[in-house]
Amino acid sequence: MKQLSKVNLKKLLVLTLFGLGIWQLGSGIYMQAKAKLAQHLISQAWQSNVAQGGGKQIRPWFYADTWPIAKLTVPRLNIEEHILWNASGRNLAFGAAHFLPSAKLEDLVKNENGQFSLIAGHNDTNFAFLSQLKLGDSYKLTLGNGLYMQYQVSNISIIHQSDTEFLQTNMRSVNRLYLMTCYPFNSLTSGTKQRYLVESVVI
Repeated sequence: MKQLSKVNLKKLLVLTLFGLGIWQLGSGIYMQAKAKLAQHLISQAWQSNVAQGGGKQIRPWFYADTWPIAKLTVPRLNIEEHILWNASGRNLAFGAAHFLPSAKLEDLVKNENGQFSLIAGHNDTNFAFLSQLKLGDSYKLTLGNGLYMQYQVSNISIIHQSDTEFLQTNMRSVNRLYLMTCYPFNSLTSGTKQRYLVESVVI
């Protein structure tokens, strides 16, 4: 009886581990499918907004509290990223997003001196490509109405999350766009206190 119990216990353990493995695999596949669907819906919302003149707040799904407001294109890296409104934790889960306290992206297009704006994204998804950007690289930021600005990477730095000095307005400078993500890339832990900051100037 004792031997039989040991055999049954081993079988139960194997079946349990197998079930956990299947559940983890299924959960991973579900999350990937959900992420791809979100990107597809965001792209559709962007295209619909462009088709209507670019002035609409078209939500990618009915309960979304954000919408695509711009598209960032990096030719050298073959990157196209839609930029969402409001860089909240919830919205960053779906894509790179605009930090609302900074200047509106449409204000940057006016090319007034001293304007700056910040776009943030996760370093393991939408903004993973920041690790490949180099000084001198150029990219384009396009609004829904077709207006765009061409930017060139002028500085790359690693700062503490509490450092906001770079956001101070300087009326003597050309307008700037900052792209920011967590650092280091491929970190085994989340919630790191360092930030990877790409500064770009209009060209």
